[in-house]
Amino acid sequence: MKQNSNKILIAVIILILAITIGVLFSLFINTHDDYYIPNGISFEGSVQFASELGNGRYLGNFFGNFLSQRYFWNTLVKAALFFAVILLVADNSGGITPFSLIISAALLIYPSKSIFGQCYVWSHCYYNYVMPIFFFLASLSLLKRSNTKLSWLVLMIFGFVQMLYSENTSIIIALIAAFFVIYEKKKEGKVSKNAIIYLVASLFGLFVIFIFPKLFGVSHNVDFYRGYAAKAGILSLIKNIGHNLFYISIFMRELYILWATLVALVCIRAVEQKKYFIAAVPVVLYAAVLLLGILFEIGVYEERASIQLLYAALFWIFQLSVIFAVWKLFEKDIANKALIIFAFILLSELELLIVTPIGARCLFITYILYTIIVILLANSIIFDKALIKKVISVALCLYYVACCAVLIPIMKEVHDVDTLRLDFINQQLEAGKTDIFVINVPHADMFWIANGSYAWSSTFNQGDPDEMTFSFYDLDVYNSIFNTDMEN
Repeated sequence: MKQNSNKILIAVIILILAITIGVLFSLFINTHDDYYIPNGISFEGSVQFASELGNGRYLGNFFGNFLSQRYFWNTLVKAALFFAVILLVADNSGGITPFSLIISAALLIYPSKSIFGQCYVWSHCYYNYVMPIFFFLASLSLLKRSNTKLSWLVLMIFGFVQMLYSENTSIIIALIAAFFVIYEKKKEGKVSKNAIIYLVASLFGLFVIFIFPKLFGVSHNVDFYRGYAAKAGILSLIKNIGHNLFYISIFMRELYILWATLVALVCIRAVEQKKYFIAAVPVVLYAAVLLLGILFEIGVYEERASIQLLYAALFWIFQLSVIFAVWKLFEKDIANKALIIFAFILLSELELLIVTPIGARCLFITYILYTIIVILLANSIIFDKALIKKVISVALCLYYVACCAVLIPIMKEVHDVDTLRLDFINQQLEAGKTDIFVINVPHADMFWIANGSYAWSSTFNQGDPDEMTFSFYDLDVYNSIFNTDMEN
C-alpha cells in the first residue's frame, strides 16, 4: 500500500512540476546574446554562426542561435530539459522518491538571482550550461542501469555531445568519466564497456572543443571571449587568481537556500550525535560570510584587494568546514560518496581561477553537484525519522511554492512589456526608421543584460550596426511620449 501511495505522490509532484515549470519558462524573454544572430536563424545560418564564432561551443551556440527566435520551440525545449534535470538530479542522488524530487525541485527552481538570470532566462547561456548537464546526468543514470548495445550507443552519443558546450563544464565531466573507470577497476577488478565507451566519447568531445582549429586559440590566449591569465605573466596570473577567488565566493555566497539546507542537515546530525562543536564551526563561519557580504553591499568596506582576499579566504574556509563536518558526522559510505563529489566541486571552482572573465553561470555544474550532496545527506538523515522528513519536505515545498508565486507574476509583467516593445520596434522598422526607440523591461536585475545590449542590431538588421541604432527608455517615458498606458 505504501509503495502505491508513493507512486501516486510522485505522479502528483511530477504533474505540479511540469505545469509550474511550463508556465514559468513560457514567460521568459530573450536577453543579451539571444539578439546576436548575424547569419540569421535558419538551420544553415545557425550552423555557420556556431562554426564561425570560434569559441568551440558548437552545439550550445547552434541551439542558442536556432531556437532563441523560435518562441514555442525554445520554451518547449528549455522547459523539458529543466524538468528532466530535476528528475535526473533526484535519480542520481539515490533514486526518484517524493522526498528527493521535492529537494531537487526546490533547490533548482531559483538557486540565486544571478544563476536564474544567466542560466535559465538567457537562452544562449542556457544551452551552453544547462543542456550539457542534462546529457551528463542522463549518462550517469544509464551507467548504473544498463550495459547493452543500445546503452553503448546512447553513451557514445551523449558522452560526445555533452562536451560541445562550455569549456569548464566539459573538463569536470571528463574528469568524472575518468573517475568511473578508475573506481570500477579498483572495486570490481574490471571495467564495464559502458564506462569505457563513455570515457572515450567524452575525451573525444573534449579533444574537439579544445583542439579543433577554431578553438585552438583558447589554449593560446587568443580566443576573443575567454583568456588564459598565465599568458600575460605570473603577476597577472596571481592577480587574476585573487580576483576570481573573490568573485567565486560572491557567486557561491548567493546560494542561500542551498547553504541553509546543507548547514541545517549538518546541525541535525551533530545534535543526534551530541557533537555540537563540529556543527558550530560552519554555522559561525557562514554567519561571518553573510555579515561581511552585507557590509560589502552597503558600502562599509571599499573593495580593496586585501578585503576581497579576506572575504574569499573566509568563504573557502567555511566551505572546507562543511566538508569536514560531513566527513566526521555521517556514516562512512555516505561520507565517502559526498567527499568524492566535494572533490569535483572544488575542482570545478579552482579551474576558474586562471581564466577570465567568469560569471555565476560558470558555477552551474558546481551547484548541481552540491544539490546531489544535499539529497544524499538528507536521505541519510531522514531514514526512519518521520518528523524530520516532514519538516524538511514542508519547508522546501513552501520555498518552491513561494518561488513560483513570486517569479511567475514578475516574469508575466516582464513578458508583457517585452511583447509591447517588440511590437513597437516592428512598427518603427515598418516606418523605415533606423534610430529605434526600445522600451526597457522592468526588474532588469533579474536578467543578464535585458536592456541596452550590443546585440539588438543583429536581430533586426542582420548584423550591420552602422545602419541602425537603438535608444533605450523606461516604460513611463514611452507612456509620456505617446500619451498611452500599457495597462489600458
